Amino acid sequence: MARRTNWFFQSLTAIAAVATLPLGILAGLFVGLTAALAVFVVGWLLLVPTFAILSGETMAVGTDPDEVERWMDVAERAKERGRNGNETADENSLETLRDRYARGELTDEQFEHKLERLLETETLEDVEKWAQDARDERDRNLEYES
Repeated sequence: MARRTNWFFQSLTAIAAVATLPLGILAGLFVGLTAALAVFVVGWLLLVPTFAILSGETMAVGTDPDEVERWMDVAERAKERGRNGNETADENSLETLRDRYARGELTDEQFEHKLERLLETETLEDVEKWAQDARDERDRNLEYES
């Protein structure tokens, strides 16, 4: 049933996106510019995003399965080192990030993005929550595709 609902809202998203332009032009020609503006605003700024959200067609940033697994490995190693008292989780994560950048695994933009995310993350639980959310989003996308 969920797949059928997604298909329905995907169809509505496409119809609203495509139909808004000619309807807006016709409204502008026959009714006036105010009506055309209302059609464009309602169509593109209200209906299309609403239908896209209802269909699950929103894209999550950073939900690449390989990236999630790498961050889960980082989180697990950080948790272990934190238990052993060798270093804090933040220091370990930062060290891992720097090592990957130094080995050339990350571009400048990727490094800066991940560094920002790391600095925003206050606790190890935040990393785990982010990774779990990314896995859940991936699973939802896989359910949707099948």
